[in-house]
Amino acid sequence: MHENTLTGGFGAEISAVIAAEAFTDLDAPIQLLATSDIPIPYNVALMDSVILSTEKIKSAINDLLNF
Repeated sequence: MHENTLTGGFGAEISAVIAAEAFTDLDAPIQLLATSDIPIPYNVALMDSVILSTEKIKSAINDLLNF
């Protein structure tokens, strides 16, 4: 896991290689969970609205576990 935007992160590159080389071995689809493709604000209130919350992360994990 790493914090990066949806586009251009190294996690997306790793996901692409896994999808290309091990797709049939996966039990669930690959899911990218990242912030929007916008600059991270310096204002704390704005930053908290942009960065993923623990609830969004928990929800994504539960969705994959229930796949």
